Amino acid sequence: MIFFRTALAVVLLFMVSWTTQAQVRISLSSERSNYLLFENSPFTVEVTNESGEPLNFSSDPKTGHSWLAFIILRVDGSKIRAESTFSTKDRSLQQGESFSIRVNITPYYSLRETGQYTIQAVVKPDGMNSFITSKLTFNVSKGENIWQRDRMVDGKRTTYSIIRFLEDETSCYIRVEEPEENLVLCTTRTGSLLANSAPTTLFDANGELHLLQSLAARTYRYSKISEGGKIVFQEDRVAGATIPTMASMPDGSVQFTGGVNQKELQQRPSLSDDQGGKVMGSAEQPFSAPPGFVPPKK
Repeated sequence: MIFFRTALAVVLLFMVSWTTQAQVRISLSSERSNYLLFENSPFTVEVTNESGEPLNFSSDPKTGHSWLAFIILRVDGSKIRAESTFSTKDRSLQQGESFSIRVNITPYYSLRETGQYTIQAVVKPDGMNSFITSKLTFNVSKGENIWQRDRMVDGKRTTYSIIRFLEDETSCYIRVEEPEENLVLCTTRTGSLLANSAPTTLFDANGELHLLQSLAARTYRYSKISEGGKIVFQEDRVAGATIPTMASMPDGSVQFTGGVNQKELQQRPSLSDDQGGKVMGSAEQPFSAPPGFVPPKK
């Protein structure tokens, strides 16, 4: 128990960094400490006004620089350069008030290598010196590439990859990139992935990727993904009389059939709630009557 409490304390220190200076409290936190290379890496900054007067936070009118910035360092102490600047809305805080802002740092900083990093948030209220949090440590890892396919999109070779990544659980990611341009268009998480399972993939005539993965035993997730890697539709189904599957159709579309929609299964009314004496079911998984059930008379 003592070891557990100590480990928990270390985790909490790892995930949240805060500081209080001149009665202004700022904190930096993240829901995770391990990210896949090129995926979204959101960090949350919270600012609390514990002074006796209102505080304002606005961009520099001369340079346009935001009142919020980050310092990201490698293990050797070298600084990660910012690739672009981000803008934040002007804010104000009355005494005792707080606000938080969530920033995905991936598009703005050159996190192009795996390894361990430290990050600090820098906040500058109007007319005051900057405040900086303590360092928060996070890791960037590579993951396992389990499928890859090249396609021509708008005259450019585009590479689609499926990556297995171990966080607290095994997750599935889709990555879309243009190798010749050295450009990663997206790295998107599609959900959890049953250990040692391999997703099924199909492209339709419009170039959209259709992905079927096992979330857990007898539970499947279907994802429809645009050419640029954006998830445009998802649906979870549970295997019943039939197993969820995908198939290419003669017209070039992809059809997803089988199983029972998980939401419908959870919302399916009980027999006592049935109206009109009709038994509820579906074509994919017909209703199975319990032992001793007597259908109502018509």
